[in-house]
Amino acid sequence: MAYLTQSLNAVVSNEFFRNPIYPGIADAIQEAASFYEFVPFTAIKGSSIGVQENSDQNLTAFVADGGDLDTGNSINQLTTAFRNYNIKSIAGLANIGTVSNAGASANGVDLMAVAIQAKARDIARKVYKQVVKGTDNGDASGFRGLDDFYADADGELHGKNELTPSAGGDDIADVLDQLLNSITAADPEFIMMNGTILNKFTSRMRASGAGFNYVTTPVTNRNILSYQGVPIFRNDHITVHTTDKHEIYAGCFEKGGNTGITMLYPEGTPAGLEVVDLGESEKYLGRVTRVAQHTALAVMNSEGLAKMTVDLSDNASL
Repeated sequence: MAYLTQSLNAVVSNEFFRNPIYPGIADAIQEAASFYEFVPFTAIKGSSIGVQENSDQNLTAFVADGGDLDTGNSINQLTTAFRNYNIKSIAGLANIGTVSNAGASANGVDLMAVAIQAKARDIARKVYKQVVKGTDNGDASGFRGLDDFYADADGELHGKNELTPSAGGDDIADVLDQLLNSITAADPEFIMMNGTILNKFTSRMRASGAGFNYVTTPVTNRNILSYQGVPIFRNDHITVHTTDKHEIYAGCFEKGGNTGITMLYPEGTPAGLEVVDLGESEKYLGRVTRVAQHTALAVMNSEGLAKMTVDLSDNASL
């Protein structure tokens, strides 16, 4: 199945919406985390999607001219794995007092616009946390995340590309090599780790004299660390187990043909973003605007995502 995937900026800039506030909100979201400058957004009909992933890697074979194709092997078989993803809503109210707004407006400042951007940045931070924590360790009312997908009991990705360092003496470069090599759906396009492991990475690079490589983000033009040309996203919400066990994720992004991860949003909306002017508040002296996003994380192909668990007590050479 093919999907239409676009960047956040491309979605909100669609002339169908014709509202200048959405590109401004997109900027605020992308400033909150560079992850949003890279991850694709995929429109779906309704509020949920069932993904039928082709889990086979050997679907073709070279055949002699006039050879028999009815061999009963994998070139004639197709196995799929079903996963379901549900969009969830995150929202907040921007309240601006009448007197404050009047004073700011007189000085050419739109306080409501400032408040809306602040809400958008907070939504971005909470969504970024939910991407990792999910419902098991994050907000139970939110969408499912990486912790849910790899949960021991019922995670649909449990046991798939779950790695540990091949040797106790492996350093961070060895670990990242193993992690990136496990991605087979497409070329690896992101690495995600927390600050503790990122510090290990930078320390090892300095000690080796290799220096640092950077990737320039496509929207804000920030230089972020990379490894083998793959951008590294820092996410301090990644779960730390029993003090010393840290997880590192890597993968590729969805490109429309079941290749990797993507953010979902309801079709016909600007990337699931919603800004509604509710007018004068009945309870407070001021105006109210609702800011929301309707979204979810989806893994379209389990071969496009991998998790490495490192134990700092066991892997002292990291």
